[in-house]
Amino acid sequence: MFVFNSSEHHSTGKQPYELLYGRTVTMPNSFTKPPEPRYNYEDFHVELKQKLQVAHQIARDRLLERKQKTKETYDQNQNQIIIHVGDRVLLKDNARKGKLSPKWLGPYEVIELKANENVTLQKDRRRVTVHKNLIRPFVD
Repeated sequence: MFVFNSSEHHSTGKQPYELLYGRTVTMPNSFTKPPEPRYNYEDFHVELKQKLQVAHQIARDRLLERKQKTKETYDQNQNQIIIHVGDRVLLKDNARKGKLSPKWLGPYEVIELKANENVTLQKDRRRVTVHKNLIRPFVD
C-alpha cells in the first residue's frame, strides 16, 4: 500500500499521497535513488564471505572472553576444600527421600586423592570415588 501511494502514477503524474495530503512523501535517500549496480555475483559472494568470516571471528573471540570472565567470577565465590588422606568427610546425599532426611551422610575416611579433583572414600566395605564438590570436612 505504501509503495502504491508513494509512487508517481502515469495518469496523474502525481503521487496519490501528494493528491490527498498536498505534499510529497519524504523517504530516506536510499529509497528515492535508483539502485546502482556495483557488484557482479562473484564480487558480492566474496565480500559477503569475508564479512561473515570477520563477524564470526569477532563473535568467537567475544565468547571466549566472556567465558573466561564467567569462570573467574565463579571461581571467586568458591571455597577451596583442603583435604588430606586419612581425613574424615561428609558426603552429600543426592538421593534424599524427603525434606526431613539428612543432606550429608557419613563420616567417611579419605583413602586416596586423585589429580582430577576426585577423592576416593571408604564407604562401609566398598570404595567410592566422588568429586571434591560433593564432600565437606567432618568436624567432631
